[in-house]
Amino acid sequence: MWPPLPSSDDPQTILLRLVACLRDLDRIDAGLAAAYLETAIQHLRSQFDLDRDPSETE
Repeated sequence: MWPPLPSSDDPQTILLRLVACLRDLDRIDAGLAAAYLETAIQHLRSQFDLDRDPSETE
């Protein structure tokens, strides 16, 4: 099991965690779950006006 992640109310920190999870889902070919998570990430970015990190890949 993974170590517990510290709680955060910072949208940017939460976004970074979700993007890391998305990469993990892609790595294990969990396409449907990844699609739902990608949608959640897009909505989070929109709601909190967070820019896309240029290091992220589609």
